[in-house]
Amino acid sequence: MDEPKLDLAVPRYRLPSSGWILTAIGTSIAAFLMLFPNAIRLVPELRIFALVLLVFFPAICVFIWILSCRMICFWRRGKAYDKIVIRINALTVELQNSYELAEQLINERQAKRALQIKNCYCDNGHACLSLYLKRGFALEVGDQIDVIDQENSKSMGKFEIVERKPDIYVARHTKNIDAVWFGSMMENGAAPCPPPTNTIAIKFQTNETENA
Repeated sequence: MDEPKLDLAVPRYRLPSSGWILTAIGTSIAAFLMLFPNAIRLVPELRIFALVLLVFFPAICVFIWILSCRMICFWRRGKAYDKIVIRINALTVELQNSYELAEQLINERQAKRALQIKNCYCDNGHACLSLYLKRGFALEVGDQIDVIDQENSKSMGKFEIVERKPDIYVARHTKNIDAVWFGSMMENGAAPCPPPTNTIAIKFQTNETENA
């Protein structure tokens, strides 16, 4: 069932064009002279006052029109305020629920494609990983993986599977590796060192049916 739309009319305050204003001023002066043909005989002070009044009369009308539109707009918004707040709160809850559901689905999807990192090391200046095998999920040489920091979902580096051993996969860095992590591996050289805390390796999804 579609929810009723709230009446949130927002008037556009568009000033009349200069041509319209000049026409209105000319019309006002002509009408004044027709109604008061003897106005030319008035004292100069009164004639100047009448001329100023005729010139500013259209501007005053425009100002009154804009003020009226704003007052009507504020009044309508005030009437709909409670409904708007209720609707915003409902949308906020729906958005939060959708975000949590999407995050849960993503985590479940990643969990199926994730592998634990055994250790990392450097081989001839290349960052390498040893990955534990995972039952029910096999990788092939050439598969691409991404090391992810689970705390902030940041990518720590891209790797490629270069060898499969009886108990581990060997992956070599291809691009975009975290500089601090790579520096730490360079210091340790070929000696295996533990991976950064809370990191996992996730295989890239290269097509919609892969590992479905």
